[in-house]
Amino acid sequence: MSRCVLCADATRITSLEPTELTVNRSTTVVLVCRAETDEREASTLTVRWFTGDRLQLSRNRDPRLRVDHVRGTLRLTDAQVYDSGTYQCVASTDVDTDSAYARLTVTGAIHSTLAMLLPSRASSQIYVNYALQYVLFRNVNSPCNLSIIQYTKHQAETNLTKSIDRLS
Repeated sequence: MSRCVLCADATRITSLEPTELTVNRSTTVVLVCRAETDEREASTLTVRWFTGDRLQLSRNRDPRLRVDHVRGTLRLTDAQVYDSGTYQCVASTDVDTDSAYARLTVTGAIHSTLAMLLPSRASSQIYVNYALQYVLFRNVNSPCNLSIIQYTKHQAETNLTKSIDRLS
C-alpha cells in the first residue's frame, strides 16, 4: 500500500532589516521584510505589517505609511516620537505564516508645544491669565495620552512659571 504525502517548504522570513533602528524626528524610515515559501504557494505569499498591539498598518490608518505587500516594505515618512515602538512583519500564504519584529526609536523634540490661554478672571482689578503648555503623545505602544509640562501665571507684572512633572 502506498501513501501519498505532500511535502512543502515552510513559509519563512529570510531577512528583516533593520531589526533595531534609531532615527531623528522627521526622517523617512524604511523597513524591509523578505520572505520565501514553497514555489506552489508563491502566488499567495503576502507580507503585512502590524504595530506592537496588533493593529495592521496601512495608508488608510496613516497617510504617512506606504506598505508594499509583495516586496515586504514598510515606508514611514516624517517619523515622529510617537511612532517609536515595535513593528511586526508577518509573511503568510494559504498554508502557513511566519513573523519577525523590528524596534524603531525616533528621537528629537517630542512635541510641538501648544499654548492655550485659559479665561482671565478679575480680582480687585488685577487680571490673572494662565497659559498652559502641554505635549500630546500618539504612541500606540503607550497608554499615556497627555503630559502637562508647564504652566505660567501672569499677574500684573509678576511672571511665575511652574513645572509640573505629573502625567495625566
